[in-house]
Amino acid sequence: MDETAVFLYPKGTLLLAEKGKPLYDITSTSEKENVTTLITVNAEGQMAPPLTMYKYNRLPNAVIEAAPSGWGIEKSENGKKELKCQLLYFWWG
Repeated sequence: MDETAVFLYPKGTLLLAEKGKPLYDITSTSEKENVTTLITVNAEGQMAPPLTMYKYNRLPNAVIEAAPSGWGIEKSENGKKELKCQLLYFWWG
């Protein structure tokens, strides 16, 4: 089991694009903004569906609809893994 922060606006200036096409740099108010994803793999290599945690009081419909099929999504006060969310995920998963 590993908890990984996925940054929504990664640092760096390397861009991969078609040569000669215009590029745009869009930044948010916080370059440290991220979501936390819990990845679980057992010793036999079997993988449980990932669980992504969002920092919301209530999950927006756009987030729910955009979630990949089979992925768990949950909210927490700080956007990080909380034991109650993790236990619910494995209980219902």
